[in-house]
Amino acid sequence: MITNQRTRDIAGFAFFSFAALISMAAAWEHPSILTWLYAFHNLLLAWFYARRTPAAQYDRTGLWL
Repeated sequence: MITNQRTRDIAGFAFFSFAALISMAAAWEHPSILTWLYAFHNLLLAWFYARRTPAAQYDRTGLWL
């Protein structure tokens, strides 16, 4: 179970890192505050995926949010 969770964390980190790189490239070509905020947002999500701790209990209600 731990390796499955770790795999999901790595996949989430890779996805949001890739999204951040793509959005930074778009912001570099067509600079605007919204594109840079989007890139920063994706970097934050990637960082949180890398730093998060496993949940002690599975919460199905949290999936709705």
